[in-house]
Amino acid sequence: MAVQNRKRKAVTYTARRRSNSKTRRITIIVFAVAALILIAFNAIKNIKDKAQYLTPSILGASASEEYIYTGKGLLYFSGNNLIYNDFKDKELDYSYPANSDAIKVGASEDIACVYSGNNIQILGAYGQSISVAQDIKSAKCSSKYVAALTENAIYIYNNRAELIETIDLTNVTLLSYGFSDGVFYTLFLDTTSSLPQTKLTTRDLDKQSTTGIMSISAQLVDKLAFSSKSTFAICTNEMIMYNKSQNSVISKTRIYGWKLVDTYMDTTKPKLVFRSEEDEKNGVYNLIRYYTITEAEQAEQVKVNVNLYRVPSGTTDVFVLNDNLYAFAGNDIYILSLSDDKKSHIFKKWKTLTVPVEEVEKVSDNVVIITSGNSLYYIEFK
Repeated sequence: MAVQNRKRKAVTYTARRRSNSKTRRITIIVFAVAALILIAFNAIKNIKDKAQYLTPSILGASASEEYIYTGKGLLYFSGNNLIYNDFKDKELDYSYPANSDAIKVGASEDIACVYSGNNIQILGAYGQSISVAQDIKSAKCSSKYVAALTENAIYIYNNRAELIETIDLTNVTLLSYGFSDGVFYTLFLDTTSSLPQTKLTTRDLDKQSTTGIMSISAQLVDKLAFSSKSTFAICTNEMIMYNKSQNSVISKTRIYGWKLVDTYMDTTKPKLVFRSEEDEKNGVYNLIRYYTITEAEQAEQVKVNVNLYRVPSGTTDVFVLNDNLYAFAGNDIYILSLSDDKKSHIFKKWKTLTVPVEEVEKVSDNVVIITSGNSLYYIEFK
């Protein structure tokens, strides 16, 4: 009997050993699987974390140097040289000697000019620098022309440095001038009448002809914006839309109390962003008005759609870039998608920049330049 009991105990002990061994194997497998899951989770998390960060491309110019965006790259002074850095094709980079600290620059995608005192030179054009009667205040370039502003006149040259037109400023007050979509425009303030009147004139320089004259009374023009079909005058009380082909007012929208902060005209539907005058005075953003315009030849077919959006706390800049709204708040960039298939009513965090952000400048419809300390960076939105 005792022998049988010992056998039962031995069998029971062996069974327990086998059971414990099996349990340990299962435990080891469970821990191994858990470890693999944890490793995979951390790997995915690291990928996601990295995806949340954006390192902008550094530029050769420093923040303390004068620079201008040409549409394809950056033109800037460094030491005794005028340097061009193309964003995509380094074979297009070049350098010109520029020994004067007083030299300034104007540029477009196709033309660049340098000016100092009463002299201006169009880079790449034959001949020496051009002298005008007075010191040049500023210069602007289009794809074919250069306009130089002095105290009493605007001188317009072609890309061969030939003077093609002079606009007398002796008895007028110039508010703005420049090029847009192949057209040269001037904005004058007439103070001779009882009420202030602003006159906007557009000219086709290829044909040497005036294409439009628009007068605005009883309110000041704050800013101008141009699409391929329309001219927008952003005034004290109204946003006035002119049809280019008919040279006539086609739409008026009341915007009193709101200030234009950005436009996006490279689209079939022009887009404009406003913030309140109070926010502008305080240098903050709370709410923005976002206008989408459907252009048409007839006034009754024009559609002006407006939405009100609240921006993230700490926002310092709001831009329309590549057809989306972006809000910049410190190092964080938020996005509000505007495409038809991704409509949203709130800003969502898009990226966090890996460099400290001091200033953001929109230089085209899809490029911003970031100032960080004395360094410059750029981001291209695609």
